Amino acid sequence: MTRAPRATDPLLASEIERRVALFGDPSTPHVTVRAALHALVGSAGMAGHTDLALVIAQGGARLAEGDETARFDLFGVLSSAASRLRAGEEPFATRWPEPPPALRASHVEPSYRVEYFGAVRDRLGELDAALASTTALSALEQAQRSVHTLKGAASAVGDDVTAWYCHGLETELRRAARTEQVARECLVDLARHRALIALLAENSQRGLDALRALGTQFRAESEPPRAQLPPEPERRLRTQPPDAERPVDDSLRIPSSSLDTLLERLDRVDRVHDELGRGNVTARRAAARLRDLRASVGEALRALGPPRPWGPSHAAIDRLESVSGALSALAASAERAAHGFRHGADFLRGRSDEMRRDVSALRKTTMGSVFERVAHAAVRFAEADSKLVRVEIEGGDVALDRRAAERLTDGLVQLVRNAVAHGISPPGDRLSQGKRAEGTLRFCAERRGEALRIVVEDDGAGVDVERIRALSERSGLLAPDVAARATERELLALLFLPGLTTQADPGLMAGRGIGLELVESAVRSLGGTIELERRESGGLRATLRVPVDQTVLDVLWLEEAGHEFALPVAFTGALSAPDPERAAVPLSQCLPLGGGARRRDAGVDVELSIAGLDPIAVSVERAGTIEEVTVRALPRLIAASGPYSGAVLRGDGSLLLALDGPLLAARAWAKRGARAP
Repeated sequence: MTRAPRATDPLLASEIERRVALFGDPSTPHVTVRAALHALVGSAGMAGHTDLALVIAQGGARLAEGDETARFDLFGVLSSAASRLRAGEEPFATRWPEPPPALRASHVEPSYRVEYFGAVRDRLGELDAALASTTALSALEQAQRSVHTLKGAASAVGDDVTAWYCHGLETELRRAARTEQVARECLVDLARHRALIALLAENSQRGLDALRALGTQFRAESEPPRAQLPPEPERRLRTQPPDAERPVDDSLRIPSSSLDTLLERLDRVDRVHDELGRGNVTARRAAARLRDLRASVGEALRALGPPRPWGPSHAAIDRLESVSGALSALAASAERAAHGFRHGADFLRGRSDEMRRDVSALRKTTMGSVFERVAHAAVRFAEADSKLVRVEIEGGDVALDRRAAERLTDGLVQLVRNAVAHGISPPGDRLSQGKRAEGTLRFCAERRGEALRIVVEDDGAGVDVERIRALSERSGLLAPDVAARATERELLALLFLPGLTTQADPGLMAGRGIGLELVESAVRSLGGTIELERRESGGLRATLRVPVDQTVLDVLWLEEAGHEFALPVAFTGALSAPDPERAAVPLSQCLPLGGGARRRDAGVDVELSIAGLDPIAVSVERAGTIEEVTVRALPRLIAASGPYSGAVLRGDGSLLLALDGPLLAARAWAKRGARAP
């Protein structure tokens, strides 16, 4: 079905006609051409012609790389588009999923390929799960979310072709009637679209060639042909071999489940080490017992004295001497076995510690690497929308688990896409408002105990709260009286609901009303929260709080009332002998140990060092060694019972609790009858 011409089409045609001559004149300065390109990309996007905006943006990128043929290609494309718009037609004769004639293959920078292809595999896996679902409507909703996330991931790294295809597919999926029958038909088509997405991401040029080869059928039918699409490529996405002049990226993407399995096997190795240690003790005890028996036999021989006619027989004495020699040999063998056990156990522990450190390093990354990818995406989004942004980063050295980083990256990309599309204005508008031409995005991360706090804010136009109030009432989300009483925070929270958007016309950048929902979903999957607020100086601030449930930490082992606890070294201050003037709080008073727990005298005071709080000391019976451990998540009931942040599985299979430093400090201050500053 052909879409009716937009009211803005004649205006866009005039805009193109006013500038198209610049591209046909070789003497036009590059600065003038680039300025015209920026203006036309923005105008085409605002008019809803995302295909045209994408083709113009690609031509601008070619021109910036020194490809002079791009100028004349643009002249032909724009001249034709202006004529078609004047005639009330689309800018191109093609219709999705046939690519526009001037659309070219994408190029993903080598430094982003591995992460990007890994993200594509993950999203395709989500599509496979949706296709395998028995409930068509819910599967279709999940598929739409996955396609939207795929579009964002592709746009972030410069894979414009895949982003374009996902945008068109998302539009088709949203147009489908919400019935089980229609949903099942859409899922049948989606299986074929999944094959094309994989092909486009794997080899952009091959994907475009395949789509163009099917152009006649695409134009003749109202939907893509089902039987004649190219066969689905191999399920595993292969990366393209790098060009000879480009550096080879030899990094690998390892599934987190594989690392978890390896860590569990290392735990079993630790248990073998413990068994060897116990074998060493048993062998040494056996050797000592054999030596004692040999000594007893020797004493018996001495008591018998030399052989006499009326005394013991020579045969009995010879037999005792033989037993004594055998006992001596067995004792020596047991001693050697004990030494072998000890040597093997030490070697095994050393190698397993090295492997654990290496695996732990694979599991860790920094927020800096996450922010770098998100900043790259923000700049690309801004360029595609004819806007300028600069990114400020703080807290890039904060470490976190790679799985959490991957989930956060998808959410943060959606967040900056929303900020660029809705918040940051074009340079001309910002200058007229007395602002800098380029907008500012600020990323900040800090570790607070076992939680990660991430702030993303912009200096854009912010959010019109009253418009949200009106939209929520008009869409039926809130009753009129409830909408009238809703606070600013409550109204901003509505932006996380699917379908609510302040964008009138969806484009490649925004307008579907599911971007912020995907952000909240990513944060919620990590057990975190997200909150929006308007900045006093203008713009919007998003604050994410994510608990790091499973991570590798250095902990100090503490003993108290017959129990062992792990205290993260990050919260550990000075250790000192007990001092009555310090009035340290016994650790047992801060923990729900029960009435049967018996505490010996304190042996050491441990200072808790928490940012924002004055130091406070807790007394414990004994402080042990520092160890690097994997902290696992706790069930809610156990976590709520005390100041605990997780659990540590020891090599012998025992599960011990890790202490939450800030919560423990708060309890210690409460026991002292003072308030934590």
